Amino acid sequence: MHDAATAKTSVSEFIRRSFLFPSFLCGPIVLSGQTWIREKFLRPQDVWLICLGLIKVLILLPFWNAHFETGLLLPFQPDVSGFMNLLKTGIYRYAQLYLDFSGIIDIAAGVSGLLGMRIRHNFNRPWLASSVGDFWRRWHITLGAWMRRHVYIPLGKTRFALFLVFLLVGAWHGLKLHFILWGALHGLAIITERFASSHWSLPEFLARHTIAIRGLRIVLTQLFVTLSWVLFFWA
Repeated sequence: MHDAATAKTSVSEFIRRSFLFPSFLCGPIVLSGQTWIREKFLRPQDVWLICLGLIKVLILLPFWNAHFETGLLLPFQPDVSGFMNLLKTGIYRYAQLYLDFSGIIDIAAGVSGLLGMRIRHNFNRPWLASSVGDFWRRWHITLGAWMRRHVYIPLGKTRFALFLVFLLVGAWHGLKLHFILWGALHGLAIITERFASSHWSLPEFLARHTIAIRGLRIVLTQLFVTLSWVLFFWA
């Protein structure tokens, strides 16, 4: 009797894991060993995730698209006005992509929960990232985890492996030059950050002002990420 019940449970879990349709189209990327079976199907947080995703996709995203337009003017002007146009474009695209992508992921996670499975979230407040490496621990988390498991670790966790990971991250979005360059830019930024952190340390008088330093790092990181979206969406 016990063996039959165990076999029935195993078959049920296998079917749920194999046909987890909410994540098939847009993610999150479900790695083996990173889904959890729930005993209770209906939980308030699952319903809230679905509602949150619908709010992002059906209310906030259309409002953002209707009231804020890309500021990129071609040809680019190498002056303050040109820089502000790039920054405006980056902010517009950053928020647009986050609302669209994270909204879809919230819905997928909520529906998965209603089906009795819990999957990893894909975003963790990326606008609070204090380095480019930290940004990628907060943005499209499951893609980073997949690349780490299948590319970065097998290649020995070297700088070359890290750079290759981000070339592939760029190519994952499409085999176009601007995607590849965008990935390469992020890879070089993280390699530079790691080199700097291992060779230089802050002066003592600056190290004491940890809150101010973290705030500055967040601003610089977000500036880099925001401007990089211009390259990502370049057409």
